[in-house]
Amino acid sequence: MPLSATTVQGTVKPDGTLELDEPLNVPAGRVVVTVQPLSQDHSHAPRKRWTATELRRLHPAERDAILAEQAALLEHDYRNNPEVTDFEAFGDEDLYVDGSETETR
Repeated sequence: MPLSATTVQGTVKPDGTLELDEPLNVPAGRVVVTVQPLSQDHSHAPRKRWTATELRRLHPAERDAILAEQAALLEHDYRNNPEVTDFEAFGDEDLYVDGSETETR
């Protein structure tokens, strides 16, 4: 089974222990933990709603940081919420090409 990284948020307690916001879905055993402090308390602070145009205007490093942070916040939903992932990206007609409308490259 291939190894994969899992991102989950949590809180470092004053005694140095880490409390995770949700249980991990990984086999029992030793792991490596990397802690990345959040710039603000995301559970209470209002979040800016970026438009695609605003994101495109940002410096690439800043844009990537915003998108990575948002992806980490929503990873659990994308992995576990069927309302987000149960859809067909292509219909039957979208996957096959037959006819004179196709061009050879």
